[in-house]
Amino acid sequence: MSEDKPSNWNVPNILTVIRIILVPVYVALMFLGPDQFTWRLAATIVFTVAMLTDLADGYIARRYNLITDFGKLWDPIADKALTGRPSSRSASSASCPGCSPSSSWCGSGGSPGCVSA
Repeated sequence: MSEDKPSNWNVPNILTVIRIILVPVYVALMFLGPDQFTWRLAATIVFTVAMLTDLADGYIARRYNLITDFGKLWDPIADKALTGRPSSRSASSASCPGCSPSSSWCGSGGSPGCVSA
């Protein structure tokens, strides 16, 4: 009694791939205009859409039994890539309030121990 495995070409896996693609888009938006409301809003929208794809793919995969080896591997990677980036961005900003994300020096004169993004 072998049960047929679902195809890797299914909605949950496609949503996971979309989420992986949205990660560099989100990161780019965060660094294009870190102090500009418009860029931050765009980044927030991309992040929200990506998180909604995570919610949807998990629900659909479980509801319709579309759990695949691809999804088991790549869904957690996509989650970490998406949520790990904002955490490191926040941590680097918090460790050096005067840092510019695109600068290699922090504050005035590059304070020792200051982490730049």
